[in-house]
Amino acid sequence: MAKLKELLHPRSMVGLVIILIALVVFFDVLGINIFNKILSNWPLGLMIIGIAMLYGPEKPANRTLPYILIVVGALFFLGQLHWFNFRMGRLIFPLILLAIGVYILMPQFGRAGPGAFPENRISIFTVLGGGEYNTRSANLTGGHIVSILGGADVDIRDADIEGESMEINILALMGGVEIRVPLHWQVSMRAVPFLGGVSNQTTFLADKLQMPKKTLVIRGLALMGGIDVRN
Repeated sequence: MAKLKELLHPRSMVGLVIILIALVVFFDVLGINIFNKILSNWPLGLMIIGIAMLYGPEKPANRTLPYILIVVGALFFLGQLHWFNFRMGRLIFPLILLAIGVYILMPQFGRAGPGAFPENRISIFTVLGGGEYNTRSANLTGGHIVSILGGADVDIRDADIEGESMEINILALMGGVEIRVPLHWQVSMRAVPFLGGVSNQTTFLADKLQMPKKTLVIRGLALMGGIDVRN
């Protein structure tokens, strides 16, 4: 944070601007149009920003935005390589239709808004948006989470599992799902990533805390999206 404040100091900003102008003039003398180079490689810039946010010294509170930046940058970059004819406008409509189809086929998802879900089942469905969800239920039995072009931050650190284990099924399609669990839960990550990512960053301390061991099984698919479980 201190280094960032130093960079934002007026004197530092003037120095950076002078350096940038010098670089532009230098490359122009060499016959290289630096602006065209930057504009033509902007998808790589999105990917670099997303990766820096994920693995930088200051971890983001919500990992949805970094995943979206990486996925969008990768799609446009592959389009530039002519792996496929990618047009964002043409892609949004079928994705919306896909979201509607998933919603119709899975009526049990309900329409939970940000906040606490009502019963002992986790039921979240987000499209082109997202929110934060939490519960303190001591009798959770499992549930489903669908995030399409959006994000869901689910906090169940104050909840507990009915019995010894439960299962949550997740679909993250160009979106992100982050789940926070208690320290006495052991997480079994069985979700499959495809052009996306899944991560289990939890610490299992049931024995140290002298609490009963509970098991959370995560199944599902991260399709150009991300699934992250942590404490």
